[in-house]
Amino acid sequence: MKKSLILLLSLLYFAEGFTQNPKREFPARMWPLVKKEKVNEARLMSEIIPDYPQEYYSKILNYVSVDITAMCDGKMITSKSKSDVLTDEQKNMLVNADLGMDVIIEIKFQYKDPANDICGGGGKIKSMNMGVTVVPETEAEYPGGFKQIPIDLAKNVISKISDTITSEKVRLAIVTFAVNEQGKIVNAKITKSSTSDEVDKLLLEAASNMQNWIPAQNSKGIKVKQEFCVRFRSGC
Repeated sequence: MKKSLILLLSLLYFAEGFTQNPKREFPARMWPLVKKEKVNEARLMSEIIPDYPQEYYSKILNYVSVDITAMCDGKMITSKSKSDVLTDEQKNMLVNADLGMDVIIEIKFQYKDPANDICGGGGKIKSMNMGVTVVPETEAEYPGGFKQIPIDLAKNVISKISDTITSEKVRLAIVTFAVNEQGKIVNAKITKSSTSDEVDKLLLEAASNMQNWIPAQNSKGIKVKQEFCVRFRSGC
């Protein structure tokens, strides 16, 4: 009994990333959230990225390259340009981006450096990786809240593992799944292995058999599918 309790507490420690975070309701996320409706209406990158470079650089002279990558219908797509104005291809890609997944923006630009630009000419080249997580107007809700997830996974995974060393491998895994319009878990998969077939199998079973969620809704109140990524220590 004591050993089981220690294992349970250990998993909850590994899952510290699930504690509530005022900036990101689902703490496994690395990037700020942006509502799908705002993404659909965007014409400039600065309209969807809170920390767009212009905030930090007094004068951007020109863009060398702008690559936007998003997951659309389960497929990773990248669209390239040389401007902060979204192209038709980029806007279409963002409109079709899977809800709950990250949109990554890689920007290379030339900017004026007042500290070293004494003569007022030229500029420095800077590269930046930025991103946002696209979410519906109302996100899918797990019964008991997100902090209940590691408790339920602990009950369904750790309780079935007798080896302490094997149980610690849970922290290495990344699990992704979607909550469909009926609140059911679909497309659960291990996107990063725990390095243990036993743990991977148990995690996949636990994720697939989670109780129903309250499904996500768009701004019109229509139920929509939302993707989630679960990692036990930090962002996905």
